[in-house]
Amino acid sequence: MSDEARALVVVGTEITRFRGSPQVTTLDIALAFAMVQARPHGQLFADARSSPSPQMLEFAPVLAELFSGTDEVGVEDLRRVSEPARQAVRRAVDVEDV
Repeated sequence: MSDEARALVVVGTEITRFRGSPQVTTLDIALAFAMVQARPHGQLFADARSSPSPQMLEFAPVLAELFSGTDEVGVEDLRRVSEPARQAVRRAVDVEDV
């Protein structure tokens, strides 16, 4: 397996674990592709210790604004601000073969 393919499979298995699924599906690999393509500054960090900010990550401006604007942030707030990204993921991922 090539290094690039191995990296995709590793990310895909982490997605699978996050979903609580016992099986890696093509959806997991598709999401891994999407995550790798969106990686910051051309790289994914292998773990928190290799991140430039292992204690606290910076939030994107829209998230920072949301978190600073109210004490009570709910799932619907996160759903609302992440809608464009969630739509892009839905368009990018073929969920029919899951």
